Amino acid sequence: MAIEPEDGLQKDEEVKKFFRPSLWHYTTQYSLALLLLPLTVLTWHFLDYTTALIVVLSIGLLSTTELYRRGHKFFVTNERVVRQFKFFKKRFNQGTFDLVTDISVNQNILQRILKVGTIKVNTASGENIEFKGVKHPRSIKNSITEAKHDKHQRDPKTEKCENCEAENPDSSNYCSDCGEELGT
Repeated sequence: MAIEPEDGLQKDEEVKKFFRPSLWHYTTQYSLALLLLPLTVLTWHFLDYTTALIVVLSIGLLSTTELYRRGHKFFVTNERVVRQFKFFKKRFNQGTFDLVTDISVNQNILQRILKVGTIKVNTASGENIEFKGVKHPRSIKNSITEAKHDKHQRDPKTEKCENCEAENPDSSNYCSDCGEELGT
């Protein structure tokens, strides 16, 4: 079974790119969990219960962090961008390409070195869809831009001439067939 958004795919829609946050985005949580393990060596000879508790905490933190990371699913289809999150609660954001107004990539210097960053997709409805901590964010931004461009090429908006009923690009001021002014 292919991975697809929870709400499914529309007719003729296909997933172009699927991705999740990078492990680097959760470095702090993973590091904390792994730093607890050496404490078990220090407490091994003192209290067996303390050692067991530290091991359980470490494994619990590692597991919870990984489940939280995997709860994020990001999709670029040929019709829209989708961000869904499912852990203790569900969140679902999407923006169709006709509403996407701006796509930006944010990276600090450490993120540039690690090749991770945040992609912000702004829509005409005012909704901002963020893909936080993703690997190769510029490549993903290019994928979104390319999918949006392909969508526009497949489904160009047209306007029908009232005089001769010829289809013209939405951006035209005059009919390409009869020369009549459009949008009057």
